[in-house]
Amino acid sequence: MTPEDYPALFHSADASSVAAQSSYLWLIRLQYGLLITAASVALWFDYAPALLLVYAFIVGASTALLIYMSVKKPEKDWYGCRALAESIKTSTWRYMMRSEPFEDVPQVSSVKQKFAAFLKEILDANGHVRDSISRRPTPGDQITPKMNEIRALPLGSHPVKAADPL
Repeated sequence: MTPEDYPALFHSADASSVAAQSSYLWLIRLQYGLLITAASVALWFDYAPALLLVYAFIVGASTALLIYMSVKKPEKDWYGCRALAESIKTSTWRYMMRSEPFEDVPQVSSVKQKFAAFLKEILDANGHVRDSISRRPTPGDQITPKMNEIRALPLGSHPVKAADPL
């Protein structure tokens, strides 16, 4: 399985997680940069009292950033999108391996409907990240041809091994 073989919803959740992580880490770096700058400016108060205004501005900006991060909690989007992506990967594996709740049935279409409904349930359970994911829509199938190909193999001959990273 390659990443392209996963459901489109996985790609949206994964891209949203990466973007949220990048944004969060950028905010943390900015916070640390402001604090280090404030500490450096404070070292020069004796030589240039006018630096007090610069110091006040930097501390104010750092405080504003801290309040923003406390209210918005950008790390929640990162964690939520990552959890959603991992849940989709687990469900994909279960679908391909005919594991519970996607066991063998005579009508594969009913299992496909069950998988689609399961993805919707996972998304609904992680509704707090719906906006993040909707900003990065990924066209494609929720059940890819590769997923169906692996599912159609006889049990015991699946190419996905326990050590393969899904």
